[in-house]
Amino acid sequence: MFPRILDIPITDSFSLTIFSFGFMVAVAILTAAWLTGRELDRRQSVGQIGRVTAYGKPEPKRRKQKAEMKPSQHMGTITVLAAAFGIGGSKLFHILENLDEFFLNPVGM
Repeated sequence: MFPRILDIPITDSFSLTIFSFGFMVAVAILTAAWLTGRELDRRQSVGQIGRVTAYGKPEPKRRKQKAEMKPSQHMGTITVLAAAFGIGGSKLFHILENLDEFFLNPVGM
């Protein structure tokens, strides 16, 4: 497998490189979000999952706004949170697993 998929030159001293590992992680996250959204829509159509009540920011001198939403409409938020915590948690686990290397060079890890 090629470690670099694409190099896009931006300036003379800077180019944007797309690595294969990061590309595959992004494809996996987007595919999982798409499939989960479709599954939530399917389960709602057969009656296994109901609609979700979402509350918005209150306007001045008014109560909170309330809206009925499909569960799949929350997939953007769920995907961002899952990806951020998944990548952050894996980095934390790597640091805890290799504490001796971390104490020698914390910035380089």
